[in-house]
Amino acid sequence: SPHVVLHSIEFEEALAVLCMMIAPMAPHLASELWAGGDVLQKPWPTVDPKYLETPESVDVSVQINNRACGVVTVPSQVAQDVDQVRQLVLESPLGLQHLATSTIKKAILSPRTALINFLVED
Repeated sequence: SPHVVLHSIEFEEALAVLCMMIAPMAPHLASELWAGGDVLQKPWPTVDPKYLETPESVDVSVQINNRACGVVTVPSQVAQDVDQVRQLVLESPLGLQHLATSTIKKAILSPRTALINFLVED
């Protein structure tokens, strides 16, 4: 709930990091927002290494004629290869259910998001 989020440790840590990152650009504002000491003397926030790891698999959203049908998990190594993603989707239970009897005209893999759109003949 919003009440729990506003009073969580993670929320307070996020606000502290944002305050430290805005300090070089708006030192007066950051100093007013900071409680305890000088914000400009604080070290720059570090990134938690677990967030830098690339996932082993990617959930690819599947659309048929621009209508969402479901999600298929594919290995991240092949997530940008349209032919391999197409084959994995066709072999999945979702593909067998929705695409087994259809004639696929084209498969479009989005370069920015994990999404593949199959254009089929009606």
